[in-house]
Amino acid sequence: MESEAAIYRAVHRYMLGDVASATEAAQRAVDFEREGSSPWAAMAFAALGRSLYWRGNMAGATTALEEAVRRAQPPRNNLSVIGALGYLAAVHADRGDAETAEELADTAIKMSDEYGLAEHWVTVMALVARGTVLATSGRLHDAERAISRAEEVARRGAGAVETACSKIKLAQVRLALGDREAAASLLREAHVALDNCPDPGILEEEIARADRKFRRPPRAVGHGEELSDREQAVLRLLAGPLSQREIGAALHVSQNTVKTHARGIYRKLSVSSRAEAVARARELGFL
Repeated sequence: MESEAAIYRAVHRYMLGDVASATEAAQRAVDFEREGSSPWAAMAFAALGRSLYWRGNMAGATTALEEAVRRAQPPRNNLSVIGALGYLAAVHADRGDAETAEELADTAIKMSDEYGLAEHWVTVMALVARGTVLATSGRLHDAERAISRAEEVARRGAGAVETACSKIKLAQVRLALGDREAAASLLREAHVALDNCPDPGILEEEIARADRKFRRPPRAVGHGEELSDREQAVLRLLAGPLSQREIGAALHVSQNTVKTHARGIYRKLSVSSRAEAVARARELGFL
């Protein structure tokens, strides 16, 4: 069956990290199944949506992934549905639509639990999306737990791009928490995964951004003083909507500790308020 062969090729090329070839094969599979109603249709559209996501075509990915969910025939296509929902969650998380991303991710994760698939790599992107939403809202330790779980599951057989993605996202969260050593180790592992990818798509730029953020001289602020790792973590959260009490909860420290770090940040940046600190940090390229 030609569509079946095209799907297997799409999955194989995707697992190797060749998203351009995977997209081409998945598109062929979709063309074969576009008018059909076979169980292969959901797999074809899921494969296409996944590959388009990594190529940065979020509109095309959304259309294909939604079609995968629509054409699925549970319980035969549970893997396709869970994977498609996870990628849709990632699309919405990347767009900043936290509510929709969280809803889709939770649905995918609930399905994986219900059908005994919680340890399957198909849940990776749902967990990444959940962690992304949590990190954006300043719940860094919760985000770390979600993405750590994604990275753990990815090691059980996920494609190279998903493996690298989970490591990059986890590195970013641990850097935000001030754990530079752990972040550096994860970025090195992500580079190893991507070095073996013929075409990792948008992850090339994502890991480059993570590298720049990690290597940026973040502490030289004048008068020979430097921001500590913990002050950098507080500064990143000061740029968001969280109160000092909420920042303390996110970093597992007291509100008084946050106030102490904030005073140190203000002094070192030569400012007198939170808004001025954020503006000055952006001028210096810290945020």
